[in-house]
Amino acid sequence: KIMKFKNFNLKVLFTILDCPRVISDSLGNITSPNYPDWYPNSYQCRWLIMAEPGYQVHLEFEYFEVTYTADCVGDYVEIIDGDSVENGTRMGKYCGYVMPMPKLVSRGNALFIRINTDSDKPARGFHLNYNVSGTGKLARFGYSNS
Repeated sequence: KIMKFKNFNLKVLFTILDCPRVISDSLGNITSPNYPDWYPNSYQCRWLIMAEPGYQVHLEFEYFEVTYTADCVGDYVEIIDGDSVENGTRMGKYCGYVMPMPKLVSRGNALFIRINTDSDKPARGFHLNYNVSGTGKLARFGYSNS
């Protein structure tokens, strides 16, 4: 993709590999491309794990190694509690070799996961397991005047 600005051209190169966009299975795993080998440079992918209302999504990383940069501005994996970055709450943004990773549980019925890599050094990536659990009943909160 080439964007033209007044005094210069900006060429943006990135790869979107064939990664599932929406996952509705009640359990499974997600790995970065080529895992356990190195993931590609200039790569981005997003996964959305959607459960039925009244259920939560549980994540547990088996392995995590994403090239470290200060504040994870280069390569990173971001986990959002909700169905998108715009409509959710960041649970974490991770890079480096981090083991053990914290176990994460959504508050609602969706978790959004994204990996972004820059054009610098790649790493092995990640392998995570997820499962869905809950009652299928939404919590109801009410107030009484008495």
